[in-house]
Amino acid sequence: MGKKPRIVIIATGGSVAMPGDDPLDLVEYGDHGRRPEDVEATISRFEKFVPEVELVPMAFRSLGSIAIVPADWLELGKFITQLFTEEPGLAGAVVTHGTATIEETAYFLHLSVRTPQPVVLVGSQRPPNGLSSDASANFRAACLVAADPMCHELGTVVVMNDAIVAARDVRKSANYRLQAFQGSEFGVLGTVEPDGSVHLERKPTRLGGVRSEFDMKLITELPRVDIALSYAGVDATVINAFIAIGTKGIVSAGFGPGRPTPVERKALAQAVRDGVVVVQSSRTLGGSIMPRAEDREVGFISADDLAPQKARILLMLTLATGVELGRIRTVFSSY
Repeated sequence: MGKKPRIVIIATGGSVAMPGDDPLDLVEYGDHGRRPEDVEATISRFEKFVPEVELVPMAFRSLGSIAIVPADWLELGKFITQLFTEEPGLAGAVVTHGTATIEETAYFLHLSVRTPQPVVLVGSQRPPNGLSSDASANFRAACLVAADPMCHELGTVVVMNDAIVAARDVRKSANYRLQAFQGSEFGVLGTVEPDGSVHLERKPTRLGGVRSEFDMKLITELPRVDIALSYAGVDATVINAFIAIGTKGIVSAGFGPGRPTPVERKALAQAVRDGVVVVQSSRTLGGSIMPRAEDREVGFISADDLAPQKARILLMLTLATGVELGRIRTVFSSY
């Protein structure tokens, strides 16, 4: 029998690492003031479910899913990049993470960690000792994906409920149900079956992972980029406030198919004239933003089909690495 693949485990917290008081503590387990288990405790709890791989604990620090900030993403991305540089024999990495912002962290890492080894983010909808918890099954599936050579060059993915979902596509669609993560309109990349086999049906075609141009070594901080949400009757107060505090970019989460209110549009056009990069997205759950002539005339950039929170991340990295303004449209159609 050959050597087991070595998977580094980076525990940042979340429900997957936070037991409740009892099996019925499925709602308030995160409100008791306790800290998530550390990486050693997480591995101790789950390693018996993954006999096929060698789990290598790697201490980072606890990141509250609802409290995470861009500086945390930057630190985590550099940390993972350094791990793979120092230990190229690692088969992959698994990052345990709270589900509230797991899709955003995953997309940032997909754009910034340029290694062939897969980075797999995993969480759970219920605490590990909760009734019908998904924690153990999700952790096992994530480790198997990280260890499978077939999953090299996938970049970063999220593995939940036996589904392998591309970081670019993944969206949380339910607050408490186990079937909470979807692959946008394009579906999932593959599945992990009950016997532990990994079935990969497709690979992402958009840039990211090893094919990304965003070099973590060149990024020292991420610029401020904000999101303006459109709703009936909204005025320009928020947009004007963003401009006043010096934001570098604004993502307009407009109505479908990517239109702000007339008042917002006027303020966003002024933002462009003031040197702010404006990306037009949509608050709907699917479909591309067609680059209309009126948007091009005022300098708006189409987010393509990226969700607003992910368009924000791509714009932050684009601005942080000094991509020329004329190329930003190409970036959004390529990543």
